[in-house]
Amino acid sequence: MTPRYRIMYSPRAIKDIQQIYSHIAEDSPERAENVADTILLAISQLKFFPKRQQVFLAGHAMSQTVYSLPVEPYMVYFRILEVESLIRIARIRHGARRPLKRF
Repeated sequence: MTPRYRIMYSPRAIKDIQQIYSHIAEDSPERAENVADTILLAISQLKFFPKRQQVFLAGHAMSQTVYSLPVEPYMVYFRILEVESLIRIARIRHGARRPLKRF
């Protein structure tokens, strides 16, 4: 199956994945690699069916809908840019943290 969308990471999302890796690697470098790989693999699957994910934020004040992808125990927040056939990964955060109010 040919991917329908491309994936692009925001600078903040790149920093998020680096911080997740660094934090886990303090105790277990192997586990850190497994967690990062799991998150990146889940994100790569968005190329095919991104709209199957839950809408996180939408409304008149939002210029674009924000979707969330659970990758236990993390949440990946992203936008779908249809015209560009692009998925823009906005943030990757631990699911226990308070949800973001804006992007």
